[in-house]
Amino acid sequence: AGILLLTSREELRCCGGRPALYALLTAAAIACYGSLDGLGARRSGDVAGYVVLHAVLQGVPVSAVVAWRRRRTLRTDLARHGRGGLLAGVLAASAYGLAVWAMSRAPLGFVAALREVGVVVAAIVGARWLGEAAGPRRLAAAALVAAGIVLLQFARVG
Repeated sequence: AGILLLTSREELRCCGGRPALYALLTAAAIACYGSLDGLGARRSGDVAGYVVLHAVLQGVPVSAVVAWRRRRTLRTDLARHGRGGLLAGVLAASAYGLAVWAMSRAPLGFVAALREVGVVVAAIVGARWLGEAAGPRRLAAAALVAAGIVLLQFARVG
């Protein structure tokens, strides 16, 4: 319900159900990679090695493609945004590593619930202090998504 609430009436009018479908597919992808990261880190036995390997296998090819596609403006872009980009990259990698470490030691559902609560906090911070557009509908949608993940933690299978 939270994911569908993020789809605006205008998007539905112009694009049919595609925005909602893309949002649901994104949610499914997040659930899959979250589970795979937790299981992969547990199976590897070396969380730090798993995180570094992930960074290399993803970061090097993506950086190479970006450098090639932005080759004309790369120097200017790095001069203008390099420090902020580096800081954002370090913070993102640290958050990813911390999440994978937590998934290797705690139940995946519990860690997923904590990550989604973090998404709600980030939405609130973005709206209040960073001036991002987030009306009551968007904040309610984020809260519903987080609540759904938290409820999954309490689900009993079989």
